[in-house]
Amino acid sequence: MFYTNGARTFANDAAGPISAKAAHITITTPGTNVQLHQYGLALEANTQYQLSSKAYSNTWHDVSVSLQKHASPYTGYGLSGQVIDLTGSWQSYMVEFTTSGFTGTVNDGRLMFWIAPYDAAGDQ
Repeated sequence: MFYTNGARTFANDAAGPISAKAAHITITTPGTNVQLHQYGLALEANTQYQLSSKAYSNTWHDVSVSLQKHASPYTGYGLSGQVIDLTGSWQSYMVEFTTSGFTGTVNDGRLMFWIAPYDAAGDQ
């Protein structure tokens, strides 16, 4: 899911490093709430996970990544605001973290790539 309170285009028309159809976001008007997220993730408490992704920014603007409960009160699940220093070409990024903030198993995890406050008009 992609959300912004600014203006944007979102498509899957960009060729990625391992896929002909990668997500392609173009910011036309920056927002204060700009995020790409996936929800409904099942997680085990106190477990080490590894997040791998590939990305780039035509303006080298960063993004941060967090993992939290999908619904209010948005409890953190062990990964909070890890900044990914994007470059102007496709790069691989990896973040390791241990889940926390809950016990047992949850099925309401939300992995969120936070684009605000880094976004600017013309960013892709």
